[in-house]
Amino acid sequence: NIKSTVDGSLFWLSNQDITEEAIELNNFRVAVDQSLFLKVIPKSDSSFQIGALLEFFEDPKIVPNENGLHTLRNSTSEGGNVCQLLSLSGKKLDINPDTFLQGILFKMDIPNTKNITYSFNEMIKVIDLCKQKLNGVLVDVKSNELDEDKISKIYVSLKTIEDKMIKKNIMPGSDAAKKIFS
Repeated sequence: NIKSTVDGSLFWLSNQDITEEAIELNNFRVAVDQSLFLKVIPKSDSSFQIGALLEFFEDPKIVPNENGLHTLRNSTSEGGNVCQLLSLSGKKLDINPDTFLQGILFKMDIPNTKNITYSFNEMIKVIDLCKQKLNGVLVDVKSNELDEDKISKIYVSLKTIEDKMIKKNIMPGSDAAKKIFS
């Protein structure tokens, strides 16, 4: 007898619409479990100027983690990572005086980022600083330049994802989100 073996009580959960709910949950997971990739590439040169690059990475919000990946830290008291800064090939950046860098990839793991829309705004601020300091241009993964209108559309999409998560009582960046969207 299981009840006496585990010294507890046993109850059965039933749901007649389990198949429909499983389909709905899977659709939710597919809609939410996304990453955002934005690139900053040099406007005119083949790579970023090393002095400006080293200076940009001195920003206290950009820190290498234990794996050597550079992350943008959330400036709120909640902390957490906003995004990773990677090479264009998706590998960790090796920033030193000999670095030849043709672009920076900003990668946000959307459901695992706290305060998605606030974090996106923080990321855009750093991207704007990156563009200014490194004489760069913001592009999507297909290297199409992104203007304010396209950035606004990305914000609206992120807000939709954030709202879907909150509606399901899964806070973006929470432990529950990390378990579901790992």
